[in-house]
Amino acid sequence: MRFTPGLLLGLALVLPGHAQQPLSADPQIKDPALFDSNRPPARDLETHVPDGFTVAVGGDLLIDRSVGTMLARDAGFAKVAEVIQHADLGVANMEQAIVDMPRFSDSIMLDPEEVVLAAAPPAAARDLATLGLRLLARANNHALDWGIAGMKETSRSLDAAGIAYAGVGENLGQARRAGYLEAPRARVGLVSIASTFGPLANALDGADGAPARPGLSPLHLKPSTILPGAVYDRMRAVRDELYPTARGQTPLAMFGTTFERGDRFAIAYAMDSQDAAGFLRAVRGGKQGCDLLIAAIHSHEPGNSAVPTPTTDQYDVPAEFIEQLAHAAIDGGADLWFTTGIHHVGGIEIYHGRPIFYGMGDLFWVAGGAEPPQPTDATRSFAPQLAAAFRHPERATDHDLAEVSDEGFFANPLPFESFVAQVRFAGNRFAEARLYPVDLGYARRWTERGVPRPASPATAREILERVARQSQRFGTRLEIRPDADFGFVGVIGGNPGPSGQ
Repeated sequence: MRFTPGLLLGLALVLPGHAQQPLSADPQIKDPALFDSNRPPARDLETHVPDGFTVAVGGDLLIDRSVGTMLARDAGFAKVAEVIQHADLGVANMEQAIVDMPRFSDSIMLDPEEVVLAAAPPAAARDLATLGLRLLARANNHALDWGIAGMKETSRSLDAAGIAYAGVGENLGQARRAGYLEAPRARVGLVSIASTFGPLANALDGADGAPARPGLSPLHLKPSTILPGAVYDRMRAVRDELYPTARGQTPLAMFGTTFERGDRFAIAYAMDSQDAAGFLRAVRGGKQGCDLLIAAIHSHEPGNSAVPTPTTDQYDVPAEFIEQLAHAAIDGGADLWFTTGIHHVGGIEIYHGRPIFYGMGDLFWVAGGAEPPQPTDATRSFAPQLAAAFRHPERATDHDLAEVSDEGFFANPLPFESFVAQVRFAGNRFAEARLYPVDLGYARRWTERGVPRPASPATAREILERVARQSQRFGTRLEIRPDADFGFVGVIGGNPGPSGQ
């Protein structure tokens, strides 16, 4: 039997004890007579915002010092802030903890694959509120860098700043639930999930006497590598030669990887059915409790891999399961979807009259030049690289460590080139998205790097053309227009196009 990524996902989306069914948030009314005709359930899933209601969407937030005072002396940064502040609210992904470093006394919980930590001081929460970022997704692979104590301290700082959030909680139920912002003109909800996270970062519910565990809202995945037929046959021959006792066995598994036969090279991810169902239930419940709902995922999983042993996903496209889950979320009531994690811009789809952003890039990237102290594990992990870079590696600072660790990962402009999207609604539907290209200063000195400013006209056009190319397969037309402050802006109208009919 020939498998495609879509079929693999379909096979995986079977709820335990149920027949195979499509991924959906709809419980399907069985007996309409049991519902009050004056209060139809479908009405609670309707969008209800005034015309001109606008959401500013940004990507990943990585800040390591207070940046609020920079607004007064950095005209470019202030221009980007205005884009967010002129919207009814700003939303982004908070990919770090907020901890009072001198007073933090708990232990860290470092993901084995994450060797450098990021943390913001308490003042950063007030800065984000000043910028207009009032609703934050928090399910991501850095949410618990500073342990459960750091997660809780972050929540307290955001609460004090009046910032709502979703994606973490004292147990799985709380982590899945929508967070709500009481904006002046509407109540806006957010549901946040992560498919990339550390081995102990996911929240758990209590059961059979076992206590609950604080953490993030997870989407567990089971990957398979799809190979073209001829390549698959050669790989099977290699398996049979190395492991004669495995001849004829299926699936073809070797070196910790499962291989399937398909039409093209790809990586397919089967979503855990309980995680996916729980997330979509949270989407439906979230929309029932607000006027407009945003759904977000943090994912590093590529739909392919640019190199055999990738050190970065910056050249890869998002995996197909994100598209499937985004569509189900929109069908379940979400009004807007955004994806973070790949650290570069992605395509945009207008699905059933709602925007889906498949890659927001970074809004702040270790901004401010106050890299927090790193655990000794980080120095040990990068000892060979430090020895290769310095004659006296024992003299290297945490800043030096960060620079060395970035080499091969983020030592190129792509993570520093992104956009802020202003998404406007009219008639309770998506009306327009304006993309403002920003440059986070890849080549600037440390204390100026990582802060968004309007990109140069040439870079702005490059960013927008990059988004336009990746959006073509969705039938999305991105118009590039001149702009006095940003060089160029991208405009997407509410016409749904082929994918949104």
